[in-house]
Amino acid sequence: MLSSVLKPKNPTLIFYAFLNYILPWLLCNFLEFRPIAYKFPALTIDQIVYGAFLILILLMFGWLPWERREEAPKYSTQEWDERSGLQIPVNTTIAVLFAVIIFALVAKFVFSLDSWRYSDTGISQRSSAVFGLAIAYILVALFLELLLFVFLFIRVSAGSVKLRLIVLQLNLGLALTISGLGPSIYSAISAILLLGKDSVRQVIFVTYTSWLRPSKRALLSRSRVYLVLLFALCLVLVYGNSVKTSTDLSTAASFFTDKSFTDLSDYLIERFSVNFYSLRISISDLQGYQPLDNLFIPLHTVLYRASSLLGGFLNVQKQNISSISSLNYNLINYFPLNAREGTSPGLIASFQICLPHVLVPFGLTAYLYVYNQIQRRLRRLIYFRLSFAGEFLLLMFTSYFFASPFDIFLIFDTLTVAVVAYTCLSLFGKVGQYHTSSSRSQAKVIGRSEDTGIR
Repeated sequence: MLSSVLKPKNPTLIFYAFLNYILPWLLCNFLEFRPIAYKFPALTIDQIVYGAFLILILLMFGWLPWERREEAPKYSTQEWDERSGLQIPVNTTIAVLFAVIIFALVAKFVFSLDSWRYSDTGISQRSSAVFGLAIAYILVALFLELLLFVFLFIRVSAGSVKLRLIVLQLNLGLALTISGLGPSIYSAISAILLLGKDSVRQVIFVTYTSWLRPSKRALLSRSRVYLVLLFALCLVLVYGNSVKTSTDLSTAASFFTDKSFTDLSDYLIERFSVNFYSLRISISDLQGYQPLDNLFIPLHTVLYRASSLLGGFLNVQKQNISSISSLNYNLINYFPLNAREGTSPGLIASFQICLPHVLVPFGLTAYLYVYNQIQRRLRRLIYFRLSFAGEFLLLMFTSYFFASPFDIFLIFDTLTVAVVAYTCLSLFGKVGQYHTSSSRSQAKVIGRSEDTGIR
């Protein structure tokens, strides 16, 4: 009884809160880590209590039971039935992916759209045709990411030969659409699908084989996945850094190899703690937050981008600060590089920036309520129980919901399209039978067979 109460109902929120707020707080207070590039103001007791209250709201939604449902069964290779999975038009998907690869090749090597995020001149300031191609490039990258999500977590109804072809196309497409360090991670994850679906599922799902006493087959499968992922991650991170800095591969690799272990760990801690620093600054007494005015920043940018697509028809001028992420970057950095840079403020700081402080708890609660409904429906598509690694991957794929919620209003943006895509998948995606009592009891029988070595 007690274990069921303490078990999170939405582990994704708990992971997010721990990795982005609680862990950085522990590092700053117990290891006395201090960022170099970001401001780190002192807080009063009232401000600390207020920040803790906002984090508590986030944690509350992670444990709040919105409905009673049966727990997903553990993974069993014999129970996995591809034919009862998500129905996709396989032949059409193969044709579309082929067209996507051709488009990505042209966009990368002819128009250099893979480095559009880091150029000195915004892509919307170029011709309307190039701007339209950039939007198409964004949509292509997100389509591939969503397809990767489906292949990792959801059963797909198709023949094995055609599935292998789609996986190969998916790997090539993701490699061609790398536009920085973040997208490069998805390319690395796609590489593990080449090992075979069962090897991947041994990692992202809870299996009947114990992690403490795994079988040789399970241990080999998991080891292969982690080794390939580590190797692919090293390669694509170097390539992603090369795209970001517009340098050759050797120079990009030296960024990681020339640093000492301490310097590299400090860099990684600083990068992964940005949401915590943004929250800390947003609840401090620093000036620069004009909540109601900040709400209009994304709306003005939408008008400007629409005008750019129409060849300047609306005659809207570009602002120096074009998004909430851009505003946050300039507020938290000691030495902002340029107005085009942006740093996602995270879930809580976004509401701090865009709403009066008295309305922040209510706005945050309303947003988390809607997000919980989307997350609950998305989890219904995932047939088996997720492991620790699976929960982490789910958080990474759906992190768009936490990055900068008010930048969703940008419309012509990666964040907006991703949130809409995952929301539509959660609402309209359908698979075969879900966790019924009969399927669970059948899974237990199969599980016993696997545990005793019967195949």
